[in-house]
Amino acid sequence: MLQINAIEWDADLAEAKRSHTMTHEMRNVFAGARASEVTAFEAGPWGGRLSCGFMESATGRPILCAWADAGTSAQVLLADEENLSEAAEIALQFRSGSEKRG
Repeated sequence: MLQINAIEWDADLAEAKRSHTMTHEMRNVFAGARASEVTAFEAGPWGGRLSCGFMESATGRPILCAWADAGTSAQVLLADEENLSEAAEIALQFRSGSEKRG
């Protein structure tokens, strides 16, 4: 599952990005998801922050990856991955494929 929000579409996100750091934003994402073993990874060519962590579930341990930069906030939930590094690579593929910047 992929969710992307951008400041162009979401006035509340634009305001939140003006008043909070990316570190604060990422901490809230993973705290809200009750993720464990949250690890930071290279965020790719657009910079910002990318982290992934394990979520508890009755059906396994899905991995939540999230990225944030000055204009976007996104999350991807991966149900079949077992390794945070591999999940981060997949998240970067989602980011590259979904965010087109000129």
